Amino acid sequence: MMKEVIVLGGGNMGCVTERLNRAEALMAERIGEVVSRSEFHTTEPWGFNCQQSFTNRAYVVKTDLTPTTVLERLLEIEAELGRDRKGEYIAKVMDNQCYACRMIDLDILLYGNDLVVTPHLQIPHPRLLVREFALVPMCQALGITVEEGTKRVKDIIFRDEI
Repeated sequence: MMKEVIVLGGGNMGCVTERLNRAEALMAERIGEVVSRSEFHTTEPWGFNCQQSFTNRAYVVKTDLTPTTVLERLLEIEAELGRDRKGEYIAKVMDNQCYACRMIDLDILLYGNDLVVTPHLQIPHPRLLVREFALVPMCQALGITVEEGTKRVKDIIFRDEI
């Protein structure tokens, strides 16, 4: 069964727009058809001190892959495009920060209307509703308002609680 997976790409080191365009091509090859995307959004770093702004873009990808497989392929794409998770970890420890600058980051924001909670993956992304830099591009890629996007996320999270 095909699902729409919403992926947020971002980074703040090097030529991020070129890297995000390459990530889109790789997602199309390895995950599924990219049916829409947001504009590029430039925002200040969130959750840590850094001088370099981030560039973010959201993608809507139609896939028949499982959420876990999508995650595995996104991690492979990140590594191929220069992400150094070990180096980022060291930078976070050295700077006593929760986050670090990065070449690229690819996060699953939504996977259809599914709620996924595993030790390695949480969908909707657990901080989506408090991160305007993710919520705004996601809604733009989906062609909906931020209010509609917020309601959709809350409906997914809380539908079994009602």
